[in-house]
This record gives sequence, C-alpha cells and structure tokens, in this order.
Amino acid sequence: MSTIAILPLAAFDILWADLRLGSVPYPFEVPSHGETLDERARIRGAVYADLQERRLVTDRQLDPDLEDALRLLRRPYLQLDTISTVDNAQGVMLRAAAVAHGQRAVLAVQQDRAIRLDYIRDTAMAASLVGLLPPTPAAPGEPVSLPAAQVAAPGQRVNGWAEPGGSSATEQQQALSAILASPVLRLGQIAGATFDQQGNARRLPGLSWFDTEAGRYVGVLGRGRDGQQWATVAPADGNRLVHRLGEMIRLASRV
Repeated sequence: MSTIAILPLAAFDILWADLRLGSVPYPFEVPSHGETLDERARIRGAVYADLQERRLVTDRQLDPDLEDALRLLRRPYLQLDTISTVDNAQGVMLRAAAVAHGQRAVLAVQQDRAIRLDYIRDTAMAASLVGLLPPTPAAPGEPVSLPAAQVAAPGQRVNGWAEPGGSSATEQQQALSAILASPVLRLGQIAGATFDQQGNARRLPGLSWFDTEAGRYVGVLGRGRDGQQWATVAPADGNRLVHRLGEMIRLASRV
C-alpha cells in the first residue's frame, strides 16, 4: 500500500469539482464548501496553496497520481465499499471504498474530516477494506440459518436486526435470538458494484458484520435450494470476511 494523498474534505470537494467529475460517489459524504462565490473562491485559493506546499500541485498542474486516483474513484470497473460504525459508543463512522480498473486499484478512506487515497494491489481489494476494521476474533459457535421471511417476521428489533418472534421458536431461532441479545460494539455493511463503460452501476450482494463481546459475526442473504431467501449469521474473523468478499468478486467477474 502506497499513500497518494490525504485530502481534507474541502480539498476533495474543490478538486472533484475542478476535475468536473460529477456527483461524489457512494459511500462518501462530502459537503459543498463556501456559501457564496467569494467564500468558495477563498477556500479554493487556500486549498491550492496547501496542495502546492505539499507538492501535490506544480505550476498549476495537479499531481498525476492524485488526478489518476480521483478519476479512478469516479469511474472504476469494480468497487467494494463499506459504511461502518467502528465505535458504537462514540459513534465513530468509517466510509471507505476499494476501486479497480484492470490492475490499477485505489483505496479511499473517509474518516476524521479527510479522505485518504492509497494505491493498493488489485488482488488485495477485499483484504485492504477488511483491514480497516478493528481486529476482532470470530465469535464462538456455529452458523445459524433461517428463511429470511422468518428473521424479518414480527418481533423485537435487537441491535438493528429483526429478532424472530413467536412462542414455538425453533433451535435455530433460539440460537439467533441469543446472538442478537448481546450488546453490539461495532457494526457495518460491506457491499460492491460493477460498472459498465457508461458508468452505470450493478450492485452486488453484500454482507453485514457486527461485533459483540464474544467476537465478530457476519450476516448474509442467499437463495436456498427451495428457492427461498435464507439469512445466515455466522462467526467470522477478518480472514473469513476476506474470503466471502473474494467469492463475491469471483462471481461478479463471471457475469
């Protein structure tokens, strides 16, 4: 991994607009800076002065690596992204995306009012994204699978999930209820998309993850042999998350 630049949100906003890249891509949130044209012009001047001091702008030309990274972020072929709460108690949010086109790949991370851009290997997209999460071992126990309709059935929502209800709960329902009864320390979603030449996105099936004091779990949806959508919650450490995301990438490459 090689860092290209760390851009304050104001710098990212100004450069994105100056390169005429359009809307800021999901999952990032970058506000427009400057309520008036004069105020925005002052911000723009300060941004370019800072970039020149950091040798990211020379003779009014943006550093080629930085421009390439921003354009790749706007128009990748493949993207993995996450919105995660890495500290539930403090509400610390992480927004990040790993993007690639051919062998060119970039990791963009929004945190602490800035976006960091790093070159990564195109074969390390999943590992780079999962590596941003706090290291947590897999929780104990076995995977729990239920028809998605049962998981979303009427019942109390626990930690953002719908807890199975009913008086005649099955063993799997009881196991899921026990998992969801534990306080959640961190949680998030990881998804992906492929893009055609016009930039139209095809979203890929993603996964959810959450940490309790017992360890980390992953939640996925998939179609069973009976044709129903099934929800599975399973213990998962970082390696297992990377493996699942790798499977998602391989499936996308076959389409």
